[in-house]
Amino acid sequence: MSSSLKSAAERINQRCETADVYGFDITVILTLLPALIQLFQSCKKPPTPQPIPVPTPTPAQSKAWEMKCTARDGYDAEDAEYDRALLRRTAASCRRARRKDGNPCNHREALELARASLDEARLGDLDELAKGIEEAGA
Repeated sequence: MSSSLKSAAERINQRCETADVYGFDITVILTLLPALIQLFQSCKKPPTPQPIPVPTPTPAQSKAWEMKCTARDGYDAEDAEYDRALLRRTAASCRRARRKDGNPCNHREALELARASLDEARLGDLDELAKGIEEAGA
């Protein structure tokens, strides 16, 4: 070994001794290595996921959600008005339902009823809409 390497090694050794650090025995590291590898491998394994219960909506809740989305998507906030096609379809549906119940209405009344129904679907509580749908179906 050259004198410069020898002096560097002595300086490093001296610094370690002054810091109360002594060398490790390689056998200690080799005996700890398998345990460390197992520990690291167990860290890599993802935990088994617990199934999250997903509630299935009732048919009335699904219909209420569909109505709410349709009313919300068909509403133009700038004009404060519903899409014409949506409003006419809803008015025709309201008119048929009224005629079926024996209470015929004219076109203007059907449009007002459709607008009020769409407002209720858009602004109303989802659970209340579902209850109304269940009651109407019963």
